[in-house]
Amino acid sequence: MKLLSFPVRWLLLCLLMGPTFLVHAQSLTIRGTVTAAKDGAPLVGVTVSVSGKSIGTQTDAKGQYQLNVPDNNATLAFSFMGYMPRQEPLDGRSAINITLEEDERKLEEVVVVGYGQQKRKDLTGAVTSVSGAELNKLPVTRADQMLQGKLPGVQVSNNSGRPGGSVRINIRGSNSINGSNDPLVVIDGIISASFQDINPSDIASMDVLKDASATAIYGSRGANGVIIITTKRGKAGKTKVTYNSYVSTQQVAKKLDLMNAQEFMQMRHALLDMYEEKNDPRATALRDVLSTVDPSVNTDWQDAVYRSGLQMSHELSLSGGTEKTRFMLSGGYMKQNGIVEKSDFTRATLRLNLDHEVSSKVHVGLNMYIVKTGEDRSSENRAGGSEGGDIIQNATKFDPSIPVYNAEGAYSKMRNAGSQLENPVAQIYERQRKYYSTRLVTSLFGTYAITKDLNFRSSFSYDYEDNLDKFFTSGKLMEALNAGHAQASDDKYNHWIIENTLTYSKRFNEHQLTVVGGFTAESEESYKFDATGRKLTTEVLQYNDLSAASTAVITSDNGQNTLASFLGRINYSFKDRYLLTVSGRADGASKFAKNNKWAYFPSAAVAWRVSEEEFLRNSAVINNLKLRVSYGQSGSQAISRYQSLARITLGTNAYAYGNTELVGASNNAMANPNLTWETTRQLDAGADISLFKDRISASVDYYEKTTSNLLYNKPIASYSGYANIISNIGKMRNKGWEFEINTRNLTGAFTWNTNVNFSANKNKVLELGDLEEIYLNGSAGALGSGFDRTGVLRIGHEIGEFYGYVFDGIYQNAKEVADLPAPNAQPGTVKYKDITGDNKITPDDRTVIGSATPKFTYGFTNDFSYRNFDLSIFFQGSYGNDILNLNRFKLERTGNDENSFRTVLGYWHGEGTSNTIQALDQGTGDMSSRFIEDGSYLRLRNLMLGYTLPASLTTRWGIQQIRLYASAQNLLTFTKYTGYDPEVNSRADDTQQQNKNLLWGYDLGSYPAVRSYTVGLNVTF
Repeated sequence: MKLLSFPVRWLLLCLLMGPTFLVHAQSLTIRGTVTAAKDGAPLVGVTVSVSGKSIGTQTDAKGQYQLNVPDNNATLAFSFMGYMPRQEPLDGRSAINITLEEDERKLEEVVVVGYGQQKRKDLTGAVTSVSGAELNKLPVTRADQMLQGKLPGVQVSNNSGRPGGSVRINIRGSNSINGSNDPLVVIDGIISASFQDINPSDIASMDVLKDASATAIYGSRGANGVIIITTKRGKAGKTKVTYNSYVSTQQVAKKLDLMNAQEFMQMRHALLDMYEEKNDPRATALRDVLSTVDPSVNTDWQDAVYRSGLQMSHELSLSGGTEKTRFMLSGGYMKQNGIVEKSDFTRATLRLNLDHEVSSKVHVGLNMYIVKTGEDRSSENRAGGSEGGDIIQNATKFDPSIPVYNAEGAYSKMRNAGSQLENPVAQIYERQRKYYSTRLVTSLFGTYAITKDLNFRSSFSYDYEDNLDKFFTSGKLMEALNAGHAQASDDKYNHWIIENTLTYSKRFNEHQLTVVGGFTAESEESYKFDATGRKLTTEVLQYNDLSAASTAVITSDNGQNTLASFLGRINYSFKDRYLLTVSGRADGASKFAKNNKWAYFPSAAVAWRVSEEEFLRNSAVINNLKLRVSYGQSGSQAISRYQSLARITLGTNAYAYGNTELVGASNNAMANPNLTWETTRQLDAGADISLFKDRISASVDYYEKTTSNLLYNKPIASYSGYANIISNIGKMRNKGWEFEINTRNLTGAFTWNTNVNFSANKNKVLELGDLEEIYLNGSAGALGSGFDRTGVLRIGHEIGEFYGYVFDGIYQNAKEVADLPAPNAQPGTVKYKDITGDNKITPDDRTVIGSATPKFTYGFTNDFSYRNFDLSIFFQGSYGNDILNLNRFKLERTGNDENSFRTVLGYWHGEGTSNTIQALDQGTGDMSSRFIEDGSYLRLRNLMLGYTLPASLTTRWGIQQIRLYASAQNLLTFTKYTGYDPEVNSRADDTQQQNKNLLWGYDLGSYPAVRSYTVGLNVTF
């Protein structure tokens, strides 16, 4: 047989082997690792498949996979329970490492409620949750700042930008006019007094209970809502080490537009010209003052007190354990240097959470944390009410033609010898105020499974806090009356709680029943010691040696209150479709009068899971639809102890009677044997829906809540010998809407998720006892008699209203003055509207001129990810609220010896020249709408870009995950407000204001908000 020629043999070989070559040319082996985006841990059992093909595999114990794919144009699909699905095109790659994001909607199936947990699908109340992964996208000083703009019905606002400054939280409006409106905070089952003490990175989740069916089980402390914080715990397995760090630089977000030295002197010379023209005897003194001015000096006092702030944070945690014993140990240190010198804040934390399975029936645990905070409050006035106070004010008012230091090197003073205005730089360096707090919280708990359906839980928690406040003012400052002044106080606090609960849970065919019952007892005790020394003979030791004081006042105080409670809750469901919750609590408190020691707080709620009905169960559109209705009551005991009792005050001076020195005593408060709780009754109707396989989920709620027996320090007739008595005098209502929607807009290699929330609340005062209205003084007397009434509480109106004259421009001529006479009116002075119609201006023309309560608040977040990059954009805002800008009272004065806004250069100097700024040497007027401004704003709260290093790279270094990020906070603010920042509340911490709970929206020297830029690092080993 003749052999085939070479070309023929080659052709036959190609024909026979061609299909094989084709298969090998198109079939590829893809390898990779799948890890969790949150901590870099390998994910076991992830389904990896070729999109559109029946080809797939799963990841092994190391999170690794290997898969043969038909061609290099394929797309891999990754899916895993509790995580967001993801698709990734090959694009010719043979190795693909993937990180999966947690699916919050699925991971939040179980939420923490009062004294237990529930599946989200079984909730009948209004409960909103946010995970720690979501919260930790925003670097913050305090944990409560993480909630701002994130949840519907939860209004969070910073009272100031001061490091360690307080935050105001309202859930569904304000319920009390005299007591606290702060929600109850529960951390790992422990009642807590402050968000400030917890390290934000320790938080695993926050659950906010808003309606009465959810809060009634907290009884007399649930009326303002409840925020339950669950901290991270260890899981069985290899020990995981996590290190988080960031550094942030901060600047004042905005400066006020004030006159420079040249413009200031222009106003002063104009005033001199006017004096000379009128032969005013003040001309001589003013001429002498102006002759001493150095024209080369131009001091920007805002620049003199502000600086670039720096914040840094370091956190290290270890977690892990065995199936029997698990642990989580974390430590953190944070330091923030404020934008004003000597306004710093530090916090060091240590937390240990332990869980141990003694047996299959017995589980014990320990939660313990220690926190130590330190604040330099030297830049704050002693009362604390202005959150920065006089230094911020003085930096805007001090004469810009005066240098910081005089020729002798001493602090410069105002040229007018009678001026009480302090040099703000001197105030910073000649004051010392240090505030230190140490807190230890320990909780021991144990559970015993009596049967498989019945469990007993017992816990004991102890909370100890020691606060030390030390204050010194140098005799160089006028506020110390040219003699050193020092003060030191120590405040100790003890709080223990014992809780015992039984939980029975049983399923009977289509019936599910869970019953919780329990008893709690707790005690709070505080002790305070305070010593004040004046006229120090030496200032060397400041507050460290008060024996150097020529005069001293020493006071001490001790108090205790107790609470005993019985609580219960029944959850019942039929076919997982029809849900019923009944709960209640009975509280007995020592704070209240003997006639009203006990109060009862019941609630009930029903829900219908419509999506479980036959007609919707297999819907391709609606995955979940639940309708909810609840009604119940909760209460408030937020008053000081002993308020129901008659009290006597000892004098501070001794009187000689013969050879004996006696101290006098006087009645201080009248007893009220009928003093009782504030009670809030609330109706809530809501719906939850999920569409298109959870691509869209939304919740909507409508609520009405009425608070009765409002507590107020009611003024009484002077002949009684008392000024006022704490009483239950009124009733108030809040009603509103809440809405939240979450969408997964894009999935796959590029993901895009959106959250939008919206809240609208309307408040109304219904009763004030035998009073029609209550007038409020929010200026603390600092602005004179014209500001004795800046706010009003009136039946039929909402709380937070401002009260005063309606500003109507400037009197232009004598005829206008004659047509509408007012005290001291003349052309060029402030003009008000005649509200009463009697053709003259009197105090009766004052009326409601604005409200600090917003019409609605909102927030929206967009999260994007592409491969190893992630981007988060968070906006938050408020609409319809007013601000009383009290700074304008002094910064719009014309021609005096203190600085003003640049706008006063357009002052009135003849008919038609100005209708907004008065004439030279005229005041800005009394409390009026002139100082009311629109406080609405939209703010880019946070912009964050992150990058996670490829796992193929980090695993070589023995590291699970490394993530780098950069973020900017308060990058943009859109507002009409002319002050430093629209998010302001000067009166928040004012210890001298009885009605501070009603006086929000005031801006009087508030510490400015900051704009910050942050870079950070997250490492998991």
